[in-house]
Formats: sequence, C-alpha cells, structure tokens
Amino acid sequence: MRKPLKLSAAAAILALALTGCGQHAMDSIDYTDKGVDKAPEVSFQTPFKVDDATTKVLKQGDGADVDPGDTVIVNAALYNGEDGKEVQDTYQSKQPMTVVLNDDVKDKLPELYDALVNAKVGTTFAFAQAPDASKTGSKDASVLEVYTVSEKILDHAEGDEVKDLPSGLPSVKIEDDGPKITIPKDTEQPTELTAQNLINGSGTEVKATDTVYVKYAGVKWSDGKQFDSNWTKDPTSFALDQVITGWKNGLKGKHVGDRVELVVPADQAYGTDEEVKGTKNPGGALVFVVDILGTQPTPQQATPSPSPSGQASSAPASAAPSASTENK
Repeated sequence: MRKPLKLSAAAAILALALTGCGQHAMDSIDYTDKGVDKAPEVSFQTPFKVDDATTKVLKQGDGADVDPGDTVIVNAALYNGEDGKEVQDTYQSKQPMTVVLNDDVKDKLPELYDALVNAKVGTTFAFAQAPDASKTGSKDASVLEVYTVSEKILDHAEGDEVKDLPSGLPSVKIEDDGPKITIPKDTEQPTELTAQNLINGSGTEVKATDTVYVKYAGVKWSDGKQFDSNWTKDPTSFALDQVITGWKNGLKGKHVGDRVELVVPADQAYGTDEEVKGTKNPGGALVFVVDILGTQPTPQQATPSPSPSGQASSAPASAAPSASTENK
C-alpha cells in the first residue's frame, strides 16, 4: 500500500523543543498566500535569527475546528535563514505530513499539539528556533518553518442519509463496533459492481489518482462473515491505484463525507475461491461499507518518511484492500 509522504526534514525539526520567544525576528516576516497547491510567498529580514523557539500565526483559517484526537493534513515549507531562499516544501510536491493528534504527539510534542488543537483548517503559522538548536540551520541563522493545516480528516461519514435504497442490496446497520452487513438469503453472487451511497457527503470529490482516508468493513458474499475492518481504529490511507479494481472504480467520483456500500464481484476483487487458493485473500464476491473521511492527490514517489511523532500515522498495508495477492 502506498502511504502519503511526510516531510522528513520538517519532522526532525518538529521533534525538537518548542519553547521560548523571539518575536522580534518573526515580526519581519512578510507572507503572501499562493493557494493550496503552491508554497506561500515568504520574505523576511536576513540573517533571520531567534534566540529561543517561537511561533507566529501568519493566516487565520476559517475552516473546521481542530480538536484533540483529530487527524490533520499539514503542508510545510522550510526557508534558509541566511539568504531567505526556500529549502524544501510539500505544497507543490504534494507530500504533506499526516498528524494524528493523539496522546503520543501531546506527550512528545506538546507545543505542536497545542498549536494545532487551537487552530482551524486553513491556518498557517511560522516556527523558528535558535540556530544552535536546529540541526538544519547555521550557527548564525535560524531555519524558518511555515506550516499550513490543509485538511481535517473526518471521524465518520457526514451528510444526508439516503432513504430510498435499491432492492436486493445487503442490509447495513451501523453499531458501536462497526457495520453489520447482512447478505440477502438464497441469492446468486453478483457479477456487476455496485457503489451505492448510504450517506451523501458534501466534501471534495475523489479522483482515481487520489490517496483516500477511510474507515471500512468487509464481508464475503458467500457466508456473510467479516474478513477485515478498521472501523474502531484510526483511519486507513491508501492510493486508489494500489487497491482492488472494485474499490478504484467504486470510489472515484464519490465525495468526502460519503458512506458507500460496495458490492464487488469476484473479477473486481481478488478472484474466485479457486483463484485465491494458496493466499490469505478472500475469494468470491465481497461487500464493503466505506466511510470516505478525506482525500489528497497521491504523491508521485512512494517512499514514506517519518511522521512528526516518529511513527507511521497510516494503517499497515495489510489493513487495506491491496490489489496484490498476499501469500500465506
């Protein structure tokens, strides 16, 4: 499974202490927002130097509130304090950091945690620390770091419930531990893909080249037994070009906030029972309930780098409906 990439240099810097002041240097920052796909235009007095770690809000966001426990997508840009030039950014490379605001981040990075939980989506803030505290700076200048809270991943599907559903679909009841999917009795396995919304969200449209953030549960049509679920865990992220055909075809064109029932025939899943012998993959037609919680363009490179907490914030590959066959 391909995971969204994180800015390794930024992650290393964020892992350092975020205390103290240095507002006089921060006041020299001139900031211009260039949109979601481009790094902001930032200029400042050089050499840029602060004596202690400090932050400054450059743009107040007007999106959703960020709360403890949320998962947020953060873009970042680093600037050389000696000459003001940009060193690295995730805006144009489309390799944002994924930050889960859990107790791990709160304990290891309390200042970052506090900055994020007091922000709204769309907020941009600057951070810098003393040169001798920064592994990427010089002795005479600090590295300036600029972060934007680009998106908040939903906790669950949000929108209008679809009342009139087509007949013949498996029934779905959402319980505390996840969806309970009941297969209709005495029915043949489906041969066509069905992607039926149970909730209509109003968020960003999912493209076939995106990486999506989801919670889901899956059962086999043949016996109704659940074979996979992450419903009670953190959201899973994966690229749509790395999953079974039924997921790619069924989720593209959907929207963040949707709850989708996917009925996937064997030829768009892992294959028939005979074809999956010798693997751990479920055979035959499959049924999934998928909450689409967020979406981002998939990075062109697939090598993941550490999250700010030092741990991968996406679910392991085995939790996603990978297109590849898994051997025993």
